[in-house]
Amino acid sequence: MRLRIYPKGDQRPLLFEKVTNVDLHIHQHDWSITFNHIDHINKNKSCVATSHFSSVNSSGLTFLYENSEDHQSFSENVQINRG
Repeated sequence: MRLRIYPKGDQRPLLFEKVTNVDLHIHQHDWSITFNHIDHINKNKSCVATSHFSSVNSSGLTFLYENSEDHQSFSENVQINRG
C-alpha cells in the first residue's frame, strides 16, 4: 500500500511506499497520522522509517491501492481513531 501526503503551500505531494502500522487520529476537522514506510536514502540504499504528519502542516492524504492485496493490507494495517 502507498500513501500520498499533500503538504500545505506550493510543495509537491509526498509519496510513501510499503506503508504499514498506520495510526490515524481524526478529531472534528483536525487529523494526525503516524506510519512506517520505506525511505529511499539514495539510489542504492533504503531503510525503514517512521513518519508523522498532521493537518497543521498538510492539507490532505490519500491511500493508494494497486491491487486487492493492498486493499486487504489497509484493513490489517490502518487503525482509525475518531474523537
